[in-house]
Amino acid sequence: MIDKDELFEERAAIREYLGGYTRKQAELLAYEDVQQILRGNDEKNTNGSLLPPHNQFQNNAKAV
Repeated sequence: MIDKDELFEERAAIREYLGGYTRKQAELLAYEDVQQILRGNDEKNTNGSLLPPHNQFQNNAKAV
């Protein structure tokens, strides 16, 4: 069973630390990640990486 809170925190931390996003941006993207994973449809990320390809969400995150 997936621990949603743990998954969310992990995704947000990775995006913030490795992706260079602000905490707010990282959390918004992590929320989207978790929703995709819970639907069983992780289409954003087919290469096995925890981060999206560079710039895939950059424009969305900066618009917030």
